[in-house]
Amino acid sequence: MQHSLPIHKPFITGRLHHSLPQSIMTKDENYISWFYNNYVQLSCNKGSGGSSELNFFRYFMWEHRYPFFHIETLTRDTISILKNDFISLIKDVLISGKYFYVNIDEYYLPLQLYRQEHLVRDVLVFGFDDETNMFQVLGFDKNAKFGVNNVSYKDLHEAYLQTEVLDGWENYIYLVKENPFTYNFNFGLLTELLEDYLHSKNTSKKFNMIDPEKNLHYGLNSLEALKEDIHENNYGFVSLHILWEHKKIMNDRIKYISNILPNIDFKEILYNYEKTQSMAENIRMLCLKSIYKKDSTLNSRMISLLNSIIENEKIILNNLICKINSI
Repeated sequence: MQHSLPIHKPFITGRLHHSLPQSIMTKDENYISWFYNNYVQLSCNKGSGGSSELNFFRYFMWEHRYPFFHIETLTRDTISILKNDFISLIKDVLISGKYFYVNIDEYYLPLQLYRQEHLVRDVLVFGFDDETNMFQVLGFDKNAKFGVNNVSYKDLHEAYLQTEVLDGWENYIYLVKENPFTYNFNFGLLTELLEDYLHSKNTSKKFNMIDPEKNLHYGLNSLEALKEDIHENNYGFVSLHILWEHKKIMNDRIKYISNILPNIDFKEILYNYEKTQSMAENIRMLCLKSIYKKDSTLNSRMISLLNSIIENEKIILNNLICKINSI
C-alpha cells in the first residue's frame, strides 16, 4: 500500500519549526493573509554569539496554536503504554489524514547530520510506501537542502528509539490536521508589529498572561547584535539565511498590501525595499563565500551592508506605517 498527504512549498526554510508547519498549510487566500500579517518581528539571544539564534519571534507550533491546525499531542510514554507497533501507528495516523510530527536525533537518521552530530530536530512524516518500506519525510538532506527525503521504516524506528529525552520537549509527538479557518487582514496588528520591530520593543510582553517575558534582543537591535558577532567572526550561515528570508518576506508583504490597497501608491517603498532585500541576499552570498574560502576579510563587507539595511529600514518601514495609517 502507498499513501501520502499533500505538502506545499513553505515561505521559510531556515528553521524547521517554521518550514514544516508551513509545508502542511494550503496556500489559499486566508493563509496568505494570515502569514503576511505575521512573521514581522525578529529576535535573538543576548551575549557573544547570540545572533546564531536569530529567528522570527515565536510561532512555535507546540506553544502557540496555528489557527489552521487541529493538533493532538502524544508523548513517547503514552505510545509505550499503548503498546502499538510504532511503524503501524504512523501509517494509521497518515491514513486518517493526519501528519506525524516528531523530534528525532539526526545522528541516527539518514538526513543532513547522519553519523556526524547529535542534534534533535523536527521531522514531518507525510507518506509511506509498503513496497519499498519507506516513509516520506520533510527535512534537510545530506546536502543541507530542504525537501522530501525517503527514510526506511527501520531507520526511522531505530532513530526514534535512540533519541534521548534531555530537556522534555523531545518527548512530544504531534498529530496535525488542517483546520479550515477564515482570516481577514488586520492592518492594526501589522503596524503594531512593525513598530515593535523598528523600535526593538520586547514583543514577549504581549504574552505575559501565559508566559514570562523573554530577555532577548528584538527587532533592529537583533541586527545590531548580528553585526557585533560578524565583527568577532562568531556567526553562522543560518542566521544570515533568516535575515534574507525576513527581507524577502517583508518585500512580498509590501507587494501583497499594495494589491489589497490599490488606491495607495507603494511604488517608491517597493523600489527601496527591493534594494534592501538585494543587500540581504548579498550578505548571504558573502557568508557562503567566506565559509567556502575560510576568508574572514569578507566580514567587513557584510557589516557595511547590514548598516545600510538598518538605516534603510528605519526610513522605509516608517514610511510604510504612515501609508497604512492614512487609510
